[in-house]
Amino acid sequence: MRITYSQDAEIAIAVVSYLARKSGTIYITDAVARKRGCTATAWVEHCLVSAICGNPQPTPSVSKQAGVHRAVALKKLSNIVKYGLGEEARGRKQADKKKLRQSQFSDSELWRREDDFARRTYASYEDYLAHQASKLDKVAERLRQNEEDVFQEFKERYDSCAELSGARTVLCLAARLGTEVRALHALGYFAVGLDLNPGDDNPYVLKGDFHAIVFPPGSVDAIYCNSIDHVFDLAKMITETRRVLCPGGVFLAEFEIGFEEGYTPGNFEAMHWRSADVLVQQIQELGGFDVESVRDLGMTRRGPRKLVVFRKPA
Repeated sequence: MRITYSQDAEIAIAVVSYLARKSGTIYITDAVARKRGCTATAWVEHCLVSAICGNPQPTPSVSKQAGVHRAVALKKLSNIVKYGLGEEARGRKQADKKKLRQSQFSDSELWRREDDFARRTYASYEDYLAHQASKLDKVAERLRQNEEDVFQEFKERYDSCAELSGARTVLCLAARLGTEVRALHALGYFAVGLDLNPGDDNPYVLKGDFHAIVFPPGSVDAIYCNSIDHVFDLAKMITETRRVLCPGGVFLAEFEIGFEEGYTPGNFEAMHWRSADVLVQQIQELGGFDVESVRDLGMTRRGPRKLVVFRKPA
């Protein structure tokens, strides 16, 4: 039986649920399901969602987290029906994603070009804040799936970072779930994160805006950020970074290559730059920093990236 792609992910999960029951892969009666407090259809859907998300639960749930798992499963099922499975399917999906990104980035109503920079169009700063804060719900499941790998990669990278070795306190900007903060703790640093939406009960990250950092001047030895492409006002963000850094402190910035170097922003980037060199020069000028080092990180999970270490003069 050949299933054609449907825009309605609810139909996709219904089709897969039907086939699973029909083939005997999952078999459960309404009587058995009622003991679990649900219908057979709900139980089948629950089993599929749990299996796809890799997070099995004993019974169906109506919690917010269960809703996230279900949304992720629906998206994955939709992708399977549309693209299939395997490396070729992944290639087709990435090609479509790249084409969509390029189309959106070329839309003058979504993005405006200003010399060496491109900025996403927002109706207001409040609109920007709401858009950026909404990202976590869409990426939280993927972040959790990759959390341990990212933790180890970050720990290994910064364990050998000479510029960071003299610091005792580190502030991580746009820290999301706080994986980088946790890695810095493992390396012996006093670290805390800041994010517009750190999620519920996050012990590593405070809610806050990197355009208006709550900490006093000269209060941290180092600042780390890998989300400069999510900045609304680069001058304001860099001014805040310099203010909070102690004299001689370091700003570690990880970022993608420029849009003329092969990188295209996605759905949540708020700004981008023509080339990596352009961004380095702009940060240096805005913050009055010295450039300590520039490292090519090669191909990362988010594409080709660089790590630039800036130092605030003592």
